[in-house]
Amino acid sequence: MSYNCSIEGIQTETRVCPTVECQEEDRFWDDQHCCFTCNQRCAPKVTSISVTVDNCTTVMQIPVCQGQCVSQHRWSRRADAVRS
Repeated sequence: MSYNCSIEGIQTETRVCPTVECQEEDRFWDDQHCCFTCNQRCAPKVTSISVTVDNCTTVMQIPVCQGQCVSQHRWSRRADAVRS
């Protein structure tokens, strides 16, 4: 809610923001820092994945494409590589 002063007195403005979920670093805020939209561009981000082979488990840091991307990459345990 925001308030404005006018010749008629105080006016209130109520804004309804869309309900969207995204990480803080992907948020674009409006001028009043009231509502935000999410950055949907495709960009590489490093993420942690847990890989288990036989009885051995490790956590790996790998880059993945996030956002609205044309393709997706997945870790292939069989190939021991990232596949498109």
